Amino acid sequence: MSSILEALPAAAEDKPPWKTLSKHIKSGDGEASLELLRKIPPSELLYVLGRLRDKKLTSLWQLLIPIDLEFAADLLQLLPDVLAANLIEQLPTETAATLLSRVDSDEQVDFLATMDSERSAEVIEAMGSSEAADIKRYLSYPHDTAGGLMVSEILTFSAKTSVSSVVDFFRKHHDQFDEYVTRYLFAVDENDRFVGVVKSRTLLTASPTDTMAQLAVTDFSVVSPDMSVDELESLFDGVDHMAVPVVADDGTLLGAVKRSAVFEVLQERDVASLMRFGGIIGGEELRTLPLRVRTFRRLMFLLPSIALSYIAVSVITLYEPIIEKATVLAVFLPMVANLCGAAGNQAVAVSIRELTLGLIDGRDLFRVWGQEFFLALFNGVAIASVLAAVVFCTRGDTGSLPLVIGAAYTLSSVVAVGLGSGLPLLMNRLGIDPAMLSSPVLTTLTDMTSFFLVLSLASAMLDFG
Repeated sequence: MSSILEALPAAAEDKPPWKTLSKHIKSGDGEASLELLRKIPPSELLYVLGRLRDKKLTSLWQLLIPIDLEFAADLLQLLPDVLAANLIEQLPTETAATLLSRVDSDEQVDFLATMDSERSAEVIEAMGSSEAADIKRYLSYPHDTAGGLMVSEILTFSAKTSVSSVVDFFRKHHDQFDEYVTRYLFAVDENDRFVGVVKSRTLLTASPTDTMAQLAVTDFSVVSPDMSVDELESLFDGVDHMAVPVVADDGTLLGAVKRSAVFEVLQERDVASLMRFGGIIGGEELRTLPLRVRTFRRLMFLLPSIALSYIAVSVITLYEPIIEKATVLAVFLPMVANLCGAAGNQAVAVSIRELTLGLIDGRDLFRVWGQEFFLALFNGVAIASVLAAVVFCTRGDTGSLPLVIGAAYTLSSVVAVGLGSGLPLLMNRLGIDPAMLSSPVLTTLTDMTSFFLVLSLASAMLDFG
């Protein structure tokens, strides 16, 4: 945090930057807000913005846009998609359209796709007709395809253009392409059909009279707009290109996909799976989002869990007479259930990871079970031995109770690992996101199994006379 504080004027060093920024926003001082933000290191900007509440973030952009639209657009692109989309939704339509017009094309699509569909349509219609048409075309492709990831900020030249003309063009407009893919130049024919790629450095050694067609690499990797992100990952793993052209079926050059965009989507997918596995199933959540949104997304997971939890504990009600006679069982029931749940969640995590990598699918259920069985058995016996020792040392006068707890855990852990490894595969085969339902369903089933085995074995093996 010292780097943030050091960036502030001396008069404000006694205040954290977000408090000073909040004060400027409250007073409507856009110039002071802009000056402060420019002094904060880029690596710290997101942290400072994250300390502002939802409404203050919106107010900040309303102050910045009239003063420095480019800075406001660059700052917007630092935000996670869900925050940027929420901010754009709250801006007046014309203001939102103006701001988005200065955002990179791939970010435009990400933000608009995250927004409410009606609000998104309003903002798109408020943009220029040409830009709106491009955005609608990009939005027509799924987000995790080349069409959904491609950018329009590429440099295209007629195949007949000479090197001298290209160099002159760069000299005149060199300050306009900061956000463009400039490592590659794309040659097209008179109908905008893709001809080839010219690496920028090639211009340094080329003759001024050479044409783009003469310099173009015609066998450069190209992709269709429907290519999936997994296929794109495989492509980039095999080539050293930083971007590849996206070409329609008729040969028209549509845009380019950056390597960084592909791996960003893969990272986002992993994060989304982690969020759903943790019980956030309504979409990404950040604490700066409106309270109503965060409340709803969490309740979507918690409310169904009431029913699942009741189903699990209903097993206990069947054995109330046993618990009344051996109240010590109530101490070890949650311990066995929690340990079984942990073993099951380990198996879930491995199955989801292998599904993500494409190493397994729904057809591999029995193979996965075979690979997990002995691991579950060996670990079950090891943990059961420790549990039995704990029971014996702390409850030495309870007869066969150590054997009951140890045997119940061993059997329960085998079942839990089997469920944990198999549930994601079954859900994948049914077209259901494994990360969304595996955890709550697994918890219910492992709790039921462990409760049943502990209580039924206690009923059979303990002396209640």
